[in-house]
Amino acid sequence: VYWTKRLRPLGVPLPKLLGTRLQEERTFPFTLIERIKGRDLAFMYNNLSFKKKQAIVDRILEYQKQTLSMGLGNGFGPALSYEDDLPYRTFTHLIEDSIEQAKEVIASKNFYDSNLADAVFDAGKPLHSYFNDVPPTPFLNDMTTKNVLVYKGELSGIVDVDTVTFGDPI
Repeated sequence: VYWTKRLRPLGVPLPKLLGTRLQEERTFPFTLIERIKGRDLAFMYNNLSFKKKQAIVDRILEYQKQTLSMGLGNGFGPALSYEDDLPYRTFTHLIEDSIEQAKEVIASKNFYDSNLADAVFDAGKPLHSYFNDVPPTPFLNDMTTKNVLVYKGELSGIVDVDTVTFGDPI
């Protein structure tokens, strides 16, 4: 609800909010949104021409630019709002914590040697000065093939914007 109210006026094609009830204690919280025509890009991708794919990429980049125009955040990581107190003071801290969390999951599931995460961390060390200088820039981190809708070969909307991430949009 929060990000929809911020991003729709910028031109990001999110569904209209038809009704919400989030704070009342006696009822089940809900959000009712319009149905945007289209299917997930993942299902449509192989049927699109190169030209149509390029047009979708161009629109995605435009929506990311519109998101950037909202202004910097107060920290790094995913946020439900600008008022969130984000736990990371630098982009480096966010990356380091993400690698550590991945290492823990890998170790708990025995997928493969969790020390490979250390190799990823070490490979990123030369970039720490770059990461430390990254401003907390807003971007739509979950604008993926499962959240971009395509109708008649064109991007028709974006769904599932629960958070905006602050960090390096690249």
